[in-house]
Amino acid sequence: MNAAVDPPILIASFTNDRLGLSANVREISDSDEHELLVVDAFSGEVVIMRYFSNKDQAVEAAKAIAGIIPS
Repeated sequence: MNAAVDPPILIASFTNDRLGLSANVREISDSDEHELLVVDAFSGEVVIMRYFSNKDQAVEAAKAIAGIIPS
């Protein structure tokens, strides 16, 4: 029996062209967790993967990593 799995939903994405990083926050569909993935734009490799139970914390972490300073 094959169970269908819903793909993660992209919540936010931030890019820092100078550093070559992309920080993405995805909602994991079968749980209350939010996944933060930071990808090296040059190699395509995931350099940071972290899970948060709170969406706002995950988005703020992605902003900080991408170098976006809240106003």
